[in-house]
Amino acid sequence: LAQVNGLIDGVSQRNCYSREMRGVTMLSKMKSYLLPVITLICDANCVASIPQIACTGGGVIPNSNRDQDHPCKGVSGDICEYKCDPGFHAIGTHVCQRYEAANVVFINNSFFGGRCVRLCSDKDTGDKQACSTHEATVRYNATDRIGFCLRTKCFANQTVLLREMARANYAVWSKCRNEKTGLYIDHIDLDHDIRDTRSATGITGLGLIVECGAHAMGWNSLRDSQMKVLKTLQTLGGKTKGCDIPRGSKGFFPHWVDANTGVIVGPDTACMMCTGLLMGGVLFAETYFTNADPHSELTAAISAEAAALYSSTKFTDLLCDASRKVVSADGTGIPMIQNLYNGSCAAVQVPQQDGFYQFNEEHYTVWLAYEQACGTAAAGQCDNAAIQTMWNKWQDRRFHPNHEYANYTLLSMWSGYLVHLPYYTVHAFNSDAAFQRLLRHHWLADWAFYNGTGAHAGERGRYGLGAGPSIPWCTEGSGYVADRLDSSCSSHCRIYSPYITTGYLADPVAATIVPTQLAQLFEDGETVVPVPNVTDAFVLWRKSLLQPDVSLAYDVTMVDFSSEILGLFAYFLGNDFFISNTNHFKHDS
Repeated sequence: LAQVNGLIDGVSQRNCYSREMRGVTMLSKMKSYLLPVITLICDANCVASIPQIACTGGGVIPNSNRDQDHPCKGVSGDICEYKCDPGFHAIGTHVCQRYEAANVVFINNSFFGGRCVRLCSDKDTGDKQACSTHEATVRYNATDRIGFCLRTKCFANQTVLLREMARANYAVWSKCRNEKTGLYIDHIDLDHDIRDTRSATGITGLGLIVECGAHAMGWNSLRDSQMKVLKTLQTLGGKTKGCDIPRGSKGFFPHWVDANTGVIVGPDTACMMCTGLLMGGVLFAETYFTNADPHSELTAAISAEAAALYSSTKFTDLLCDASRKVVSADGTGIPMIQNLYNGSCAAVQVPQQDGFYQFNEEHYTVWLAYEQACGTAAAGQCDNAAIQTMWNKWQDRRFHPNHEYANYTLLSMWSGYLVHLPYYTVHAFNSDAAFQRLLRHHWLADWAFYNGTGAHAGERGRYGLGAGPSIPWCTEGSGYVADRLDSSCSSHCRIYSPYITTGYLADPVAATIVPTQLAQLFEDGETVVPVPNVTDAFVLWRKSLLQPDVSLAYDVTMVDFSSEILGLFAYFLGNDFFISNTNHFKHDS
């Protein structure tokens, strides 16, 4: 950021402009998230410089060589090198910085970011403080006879570590599965091993995909996997005694229900996005077991249940009249919500001024509406003109992306889940070159967003714009935030979400870079969460750079967390695991 200078031909020599740089675009974007407003000072030759403001605080790093006699000194942007005392682990880069957001100063011209954390050294337990050079290191919060510390666990190598990370993720999903009904709960507290009582229908769809992946990874037998999936499908179809999920006349599902009884918890409405995600998982399971075990009775039973669920969900009744907010066969509005019983709609979007819909994660619902209405027709010969038009205006957005960050064209400024979930559940996304390119763009823009802060975000895997729990004091009072690539987000905690980074493993280029970044996150220990009551099982969850001592694992929201295991499945099973098992409608090939 020290070299924001340059000239534009034909413009007065005394007018200064910032040069486009990789990872940072114009100054108006640079100042939006982690930097204060930067004032450029121009000399006669139009050379811009950043005002040099000395840092007056944060010069001492406890348990390091930066003590009262040798504090950090410098001006804005300076990095203070430090070395931790023996038995302590260095985390982060100590940078002279000012951070202001939403008219609140969080860091006021102070060194911030680096710290030294004690490593567990309880001789009674034989704790190691370092692994050998060829091993992969995991550190996690613990206590010994002295107090708080980072405990160290060694794995044979990086590949073994990531495979065990995937298995640990599955252990979390197993905790979230209701054994009676096969429904999956909305969130779990991994700090205290407390499960929510609500099931989320969309998450249940993702749970079905996870069970298929668990079988493909060799963790479960074929029969056990089929029985789990069949139980879930039977519950969704109303065949589990004591559990009845209301669906309404069009077959759409509500968002949250009681995991034991199926009684709606929350609004008496149908969630269109949730129903699409649920059905994406239902069809994924049917296709997976048809491919893996085509002639068995269990596969036949799974296929029958899946077919019944899909046919009883009238995705062709998706569209609404946007002005009257009612279901309409000739409508142009795509709703997030429909009333279960009276046909009214809410949260409706219509094509934008450029003629295309704004892309979002409702992609799976829109896809299934098109498949039900037009999937058997030849191109251009669908007799449902409204659905065909909707699909064209939805799909063509990939050729006309309407967002940009750091010179990367994007489908949206929202968190990474917006491209992850469609990739892992929709064949029309994961088999399409334009969508694949936009998935990569989202990853690169995400990484650039953190690398462009001038502080220490972005290094050693510290990036990933995700949704999840937040710290209210630095999120304008909110306890849950979906971070974005723009300044309109209310999250100012500098939160990064490793599960989002993991979700980009579906991209071939990311798959060569992200594994090392994940290993670095495990080594530093900030985002590592042990899975309760499971031996040597560790996952990664979100963390605030502003307040790294606060655990956010009290609320692991499974729809957000899903990117972690799905990305690891892509890494170990290959992208064809998703491309093949979402290819339910063979004409898509």
